[in-house]
Amino acid sequence: YPDIGKGTVIQAVLRIREYEGVLEGDIVSMEKSDDSSFKGQLETLKEKSISIKHIDFLNKTAVLEKLRPSMEKAARMIIAAIYENRPIILRHNADCDGYSAEISLERAIVPLILENNKDEFSQWRYYRRSPSKAPFYAYGDAVLDLVTATNDMLKNGLSEPLVIIADNGSGEEDLLAIQRIKTYGCPVIVIDHHFIKNDVVSPVVDVNISPYLAGGDSRLCSGMLGVELARMINPQAEGIIFLAALSGFGDKVKPEDMKTYIEVAEKEGYAVDYLKKLAPCID
Repeated sequence: YPDIGKGTVIQAVLRIREYEGVLEGDIVSMEKSDDSSFKGQLETLKEKSISIKHIDFLNKTAVLEKLRPSMEKAARMIIAAIYENRPIILRHNADCDGYSAEISLERAIVPLILENNKDEFSQWRYYRRSPSKAPFYAYGDAVLDLVTATNDMLKNGLSEPLVIIADNGSGEEDLLAIQRIKTYGCPVIVIDHHFIKNDVVSPVVDVNISPYLAGGDSRLCSGMLGVELARMINPQAEGIIFLAALSGFGDKVKPEDMKTYIEVAEKEGYAVDYLKKLAPCID
């Protein structure tokens, strides 16, 4: 079908069959459709699917409220990527704070991917997590992500991936790698709490979620931001709330500065002494 390209509205006849417990459709024939309203209907359905409900933060602070527009934009981008079967690459710092942010986001994202595709293999096809040894998004990591993404695009016809960088990504040392990723058309979301001397990243990325951009500081660490964002993405996500307090202990935040997160963790059965012992294990 040389006259049919990506983005063309078509009518197709499929032969439906079951393969390893999953329904698949083999194309028997297809032709261009003259239904001019279809794309509009599809866009309406997409907008409805990526809408998010207002959710109160676990920690009701002025800093988080100032970050709400950025976090809601990031949540809609992630949900849209899931809806469109756009691959998601989650890069994170390989410490307790980075893992806490990653686990909370993963536990929100993967169930939605499975729900959208009804296929257990979709979580491996459309989601990939990579810890970074360097305390920033290294250029080598960006090249590795691009190689993987390019192979998927060429072999499987997938779109450019959405790249989420957690507990990294907001400093000048991250800029070159992010610019490389953006050159290939990848949308980028940064979730970080490290001190920003010169904000050179925000003009380059699609969303930069940092307490320093809202009058806060590193006491609101990446794991806490990850938990709050994950609740926006998927309010039914399980096993994530205690990770906010865990990330705080990992980053040596004083208990009085994360009282709310400790309280919600204790309500879920995670004692302070246990979290204090768990954090250095993950580090």
